[in-house]
Amino acid sequence: MNQMNIYMADLVHNRFMGSSANDTVPYNVASISAYTKSLFNKNTQIKIFKYTDDLIEAVKENPPNIIAFSHYIWNAHLNQSIGNYLKEKYPELLIVAGGPSIKTTHNEIKEFLEVNKYIDLCVINEGEGAFLNCVIAYDQGAKSFMDKKQIIPNVGYLSGGSLIFEVENKFSDLDNIPSPYLLGYLDEFLEQGLMPIFETNRGCPFKCTYCAWGKAALSKVRKMSLPKVLKEMEYVAEKYPQCADWIIGDANFGMLPRDIEIAHKINELRKNRPSIKSVTVYESKNTTIRSIEISSILRKSGDIKKQQDFSLIALQTLDETAQKYSKRSNIKLDDVPLKIKAFRDAGTGVRTDILSGLPGESFEGHMSTLRQCFDYGFDHIGIYNVIILPGTEMETQESRNNYAIKTKFRLKDNAFGQYNDIKSIEQEEVICSNNAITEAELLTLRCMHWHIWFGWNHGFFKPFFKYVYKNHGLNPVDIIYKVATSANLKNNLKTSLDCFKENFEGEFFESPESLREYYFNPSVWSKILNKGLSRAGFILNAKFIQDKELYKSALEALTNVVSTNKVEKDKLKILSNLLLQKRIWPDDIFNANFKQKISLKLTQNIAEFFNIKNSNNIFILNKSLSEQKTIRDRLKKHSYEVRPRMAIINTLLSIPDAFEMKFSQEKVVHQREELIYT
Repeated sequence: MNQMNIYMADLVHNRFMGSSANDTVPYNVASISAYTKSLFNKNTQIKIFKYTDDLIEAVKENPPNIIAFSHYIWNAHLNQSIGNYLKEKYPELLIVAGGPSIKTTHNEIKEFLEVNKYIDLCVINEGEGAFLNCVIAYDQGAKSFMDKKQIIPNVGYLSGGSLIFEVENKFSDLDNIPSPYLLGYLDEFLEQGLMPIFETNRGCPFKCTYCAWGKAALSKVRKMSLPKVLKEMEYVAEKYPQCADWIIGDANFGMLPRDIEIAHKINELRKNRPSIKSVTVYESKNTTIRSIEISSILRKSGDIKKQQDFSLIALQTLDETAQKYSKRSNIKLDDVPLKIKAFRDAGTGVRTDILSGLPGESFEGHMSTLRQCFDYGFDHIGIYNVIILPGTEMETQESRNNYAIKTKFRLKDNAFGQYNDIKSIEQEEVICSNNAITEAELLTLRCMHWHIWFGWNHGFFKPFFKYVYKNHGLNPVDIIYKVATSANLKNNLKTSLDCFKENFEGEFFESPESLREYYFNPSVWSKILNKGLSRAGFILNAKFIQDKELYKSALEALTNVVSTNKVEKDKLKILSNLLLQKRIWPDDIFNANFKQKISLKLTQNIAEFFNIKNSNNIFILNKSLSEQKTIRDRLKKHSYEVRPRMAIINTLLSIPDAFEMKFSQEKVVHQREELIYT
């Protein structure tokens, strides 16, 4: 063989950008490429691809010997669709697939290969050593090794209808894997501004049943060479300062003492390159003091206004039964208040992530988890449906039977597109009920989750909730529950919430086949390709942001479920009026009919719930003309006149505070307008 051509594909749907998978460099296949190239010394050319159109064009121009696909929940159907197309046109291709979405038992591997007939070989667990052995076997006689039923450790394939596979839990020495960054494998993607991912260790000792990170074969934590890690960071910071967002790809950053040294390195680099806006880390579960120190270090450098607003404490659930069933009982939670205080002292807000639909967590159990999140004082509470990930313990039939798990399928965010006339859609499998909670109860919770998302996380009702919590001892969860289940809402509010529930239910299908049958209908497909697709929650956000009367009805509903007498209702109305005063209505800003500043006089018993104070009690609400122009330009870009709600949704994604005025710290020289709130 004169030259072996290998194409490495970490494909994503890029018709509608926005997910982290779309925006990150293909570090996975680049690492495998660097390892293969370093040890396979024959004449070999390796090319890396992120986008489907580029791969198809390259194959047409110069068909390779081998194509390798990374296999994840966000590209499984895309791989299958493109793989089938390529296999039909180029049957001699050796197609390899590997990734965490491939299951690991013999029966599951056999079933996977029978369903995905385009795949010749599937790599189980880590890819570097196994893929190198695939290349060596192919070099010795193309696909003949498959006829001979040659064993390649951790690689499965079908021969004569039988599965050929042997597992070997011995992986490549991480120190022997060359850096794909330092070798330039990722330069073209960094030049495009994609986010760099840095891997400082591999493995996770925790066994959370919904997560693939802690698979038995991958549970041992193994360290990358520290000098290599630091050199990679220096390389990216120096050559690609335009990459504003970094990701540390470890399952538990902060688990190892040396992670403090890595944090100091990041701090040093950011001091010299303030364009590095944020560094995302997945916090270690049981190393509280070290995690706090690392967070403090990472907050020291750069422009604080450009850095992440929140440090993350991912609770997932506080229900003891759900913790037991999901194997999170060994994760310490008694230090949560300590962490929150430390993060706040370091000058950062604090967020948590919560899962909805975990086996063992009843409706009241989930309500209790949410109440505790507010009691802790989290600034942001992200709540997510439990998605069944292939290859996890929760995905097994045993778990499904044990907990009576019922699921439905939904189109994954932005994960669809048409490439070379090939249609593709990715689905996610979501828990809709189990033996602890019904589908109807989860739907009620989903409505409550939206109120938390819009009212607390976006901040549109947060001062109201804070006031009621302090002055009435009412947890926001209980207020929201009363609104979500009230039969006495104004018609516009009731209609909008009912529509949300109906639209949310309509996003789910009984099977992947029925999902694709619906979306591949020519009229539906044409619509989502041309206009995009938004979740029911995003659409409801846009409604409340656009419609002043609807927003007022929501504030009135909150007031009605809280107030017990006229005096208190009048106080809450004052607070509601202030929240209305802060709002920016899209029509006003689009038509350049909006004030830049408003002067307000607030007493401290009101101001404290907006986290502001001033000795003379005079405050300024502000949205500068330049900010207004940026928002207006973004609305125009997304065709506000034609599709106002989609334009609002897309504007919020890039400017989260677009439709609220903020209190500024400037001194009042003169007052253009004064409103008094006491």
